[in-house]
Amino acid sequence: MDKITTEIIKQIDEILSEWEDFKKASRGSDGYKKKTYESTSSYLFTTTCDAIFRFAPTESAYVSDTKTIIDLVKGDLQKNGCGRLSDFDHLIGILEAIKNAYIKGYFIHISELITAELFSDFIEMADYYLQAGHKDAAAVILGGVLEEHIRKLCKKNNIPITHKNAQNEIKPTKSDTLNSDLAKASVYSVGYQKQIIAWLDIRNNAAHGHYSTYSKDQIQNMIDGLRSFINLHPA
Repeated sequence: MDKITTEIIKQIDEILSEWEDFKKASRGSDGYKKKTYESTSSYLFTTTCDAIFRFAPTESAYVSDTKTIIDLVKGDLQKNGCGRLSDFDHLIGILEAIKNAYIKGYFIHISELITAELFSDFIEMADYYLQAGHKDAAAVILGGVLEEHIRKLCKKNNIPITHKNAQNEIKPTKSDTLNSDLAKASVYSVGYQKQIIAWLDIRNNAAHGHYSTYSKDQIQNMIDGLRSFINLHPA
């Protein structure tokens, strides 16, 4: 599980824990004073809705169901001056479902699966060329797959893939820099960052005709490693 997913689950757990404390206090023998109940429930309700809207896909059932509950709570506020625990329980259930989806990897978007399938086809093509004795063609194909996957990972994680130069012109950011930015954002490990540096070096040598700087075995390792990397870090 990557660090971003781990942090999301941690934040969800913190909110769920606060809800548990609130429900225990509000159902206790002494009960909550109305003012305390209203302020605490309002805080938790807002925090939970915000988490759902941040962590769930925009067009998902999680979001649409939350909007329905918001309307119900608004109605309760108008009638009773506070929301009902049953409404809150539905909201908590949605948040728990989101947590479960992250744990099980259900939020891998169909576009990510299509991208992985497409890249897999190119990697298979590179493997075919390598087995046919064309290691240099294979290296160029793999380099293209790697650079495009890096760009897609940046887009997925809101990392800019362009920058302004000294003339204030917008230019694409180099793959080496994007690789460093992704590692700094903990999208993948420093170990992968170093491996990608080595792969990019092979790609550059192949593109510039420096074919003697890498071997067939290195390209085979690149095929296996890149396939694993894309599966572990879909974009």
